[in-house]
Amino acid sequence: MNIWTLSKEPSIKVALLRMSSRFDLQRLSLDCNPESNRRAILICDRLNPSLNAYLFTYGQSSGRYGLQLQYPTEAPGSNPSYQAMEELGLEQLIELLHLHFELT
Repeated sequence: MNIWTLSKEPSIKVALLRMSSRFDLQRLSLDCNPESNRRAILICDRLNPSLNAYLFTYGQSSGRYGLQLQYPTEAPGSNPSYQAMEELGLEQLIELLHLHFELT
């Protein structure tokens, strides 16, 4: 997917471009939730659909990011686990996404 064609604010595109320059993003689906707004994006793992990350800039200081990570459940039918973080710098954000999706 061409990151520049996404209907997202520039800071979201900057984060995605920085990630793409460091990691192979081929197995990720960007903006897999068409309901998201210009200040947020849902990133999904194509290999594990229950492993997602919701990246957002609304409610954050300038140049900072919020991130909600969704983890798969162990038991079928149980609710997923979430971890939310706010006011992350770009490098913190990239490192957390790298670990979450186990990107190489």
